[in-house]
Amino acid sequence: MNLWSNTSNNFMPSGTEKSNMKNSFFYFGYGSSLNLALIEFRINEPVISFEKGKLKNYALRFNRQNPDGTARANLIAAKGEYTLGIIYELPKTKFELLSQTEPFYNLIETDIETDNGVKKAFTFMCPKLAESLFPQESYLKVILEGAELHHFPIEYIELIKNLAQAKKQSHEK
Repeated sequence: MNLWSNTSNNFMPSGTEKSNMKNSFFYFGYGSSLNLALIEFRINEPVISFEKGKLKNYALRFNRQNPDGTARANLIAAKGEYTLGIIYELPKTKFELLSQTEPFYNLIETDIETDNGVKKAFTFMCPKLAESLFPQESYLKVILEGAELHHFPIEYIELIKNLAQAKKQSHEK
């Protein structure tokens, strides 16, 4: 599904018009984007708000290849699974800038469950998948620190570690 329409050379979520779009949008971060400081650095501005969220029927994987051959976090459609993350409210003026921060990923619109109800949010997903990759230790550390900082359940933190370890073990075989 294509969620983009090109309006006056500015990419805007489809189905919205500049005149009626609120002054912010929601972005769901699940990998290194669990790090608030990283998001604020990417958009060069403080976030408006943030809260924990759950994306159902999508699973976290390390299957997007960096130019150096290491893995980045990504989402795959997976019925019955879920991905935890942070839903950030960002100024709408930063939408295009955010979309440029993750080359090779597409921004897709999703429904994120939060303690305050379901919210429509954009998240990154790479359609080109690679196998037998593992994340750099420093990258994995950023993700795990973010998950711990936001008090994700220990079972989910262990899942992240196991996914990275499984990839590393498959690479060493």
